[in-house]
Amino acid sequence: MKKVVYILLSLVVLAIATVLGFSWLRDNKLPNFRKQAEIYVYPETTADEVLEMIADKAQVVSRRSLERCFKSKQVAEYLTPGHYTVSPSNPSVYVARMLNNGWQSPVKLALTGNLRIKSNIAAKIASQLLLDSATVYKALNDERLLADYGFTPRSVFSLLTPDTYDIYWTASMVDVLDKQKA
Repeated sequence: MKKVVYILLSLVVLAIATVLGFSWLRDNKLPNFRKQAEIYVYPETTADEVLEMIADKAQVVSRRSLERCFKSKQVAEYLTPGHYTVSPSNPSVYVARMLNNGWQSPVKLALTGNLRIKSNIAAKIASQLLLDSATVYKALNDERLLADYGFTPRSVFSLLTPDTYDIYWTASMVDVLDKQKA
């Protein structure tokens, strides 16, 4: 009788170890998404909303795996605004860490067309980045800031070069102006 109990207990322990091992493998090593997805996380976006976006856009294979990783990595506490790319090869834990640590994917900032009217420039930049047009406009008129680049509010148009730039979606105007000077 004791032998049967030991065998049954061994089988239960083996089954539990197998389930836990597969859960760890699913969370940490196995790809968990069917499609590549671009995700924009705004400062007011919650972790639950991000989880829903990812599950929908990236077509998650195991939602439970993603939920476990969001919980264990405390994404609700450490979620960082930004533009992120979820790839089909990513495991759930990588996506949770990416969101916590701000491992963003750059966006393309296109400065084209008429760059001679500050309000148009401000609207163009604000429509492509997390900056608002008032902040951009203020920076284009900031004498101290522009002096660091060798320009004035009157000559700032000479600083802005039409082109497409790789930049983080959460970039500041200093970052934008640094790209112009590079």
